[in-house]
Amino acid sequence: MKRWFALVLGLLLLVGLGACKGEEAPASSAASAAPQSEPEPDPNWPAQVGELTLESQPQQVISLSPALTELVYELEGEALLAGVSSYCDYPKEALDLPDCGSALLPDRETIQELAPQLVLASAPLSPEDTQWLAELGAQVLVVERADSVDGIGENYRMVSTAL
Repeated sequence: MKRWFALVLGLLLLVGLGACKGEEAPASSAASAAPQSEPEPDPNWPAQVGELTLESQPQQVISLSPALTELVYELEGEALLAGVSSYCDYPKEALDLPDCGSALLPDRETIQELAPQLVLASAPLSPEDTQWLAELGAQVLVVERADSVDGIGENYRMVSTAL
């Protein structure tokens, strides 16, 4: 009989506690008084790439160099590419992206429409173009042609860090 009574009492307690779970906690509870924490900062940013400091990962990137476009695809960063150089013809998917000119003659109208945060080039842009891009909020990363195997590795490191 005592076991039967304990079993019934236990069931009543479980049913009673289950009904309480549907009630909202009072506004003064300790859980609601806890401050909301901010999201954890991304440990990869800011990133230093050569002399360039990128505060956050770029969401729109333009490549003004066919070699750098290929490198971006090899690093599987094509989702970030918003536009490419007039001279890009590989991989064929790059042909579907807007033509942004070249480092020597960037297409300002197209670039302005795309609003990139990062522009990749294999040669320095003119000071006027660099200033104009800075005013648009874009940073320019110049990744010069490598002349050694170590240089090729460095170029991959620079672009992968920037992406």
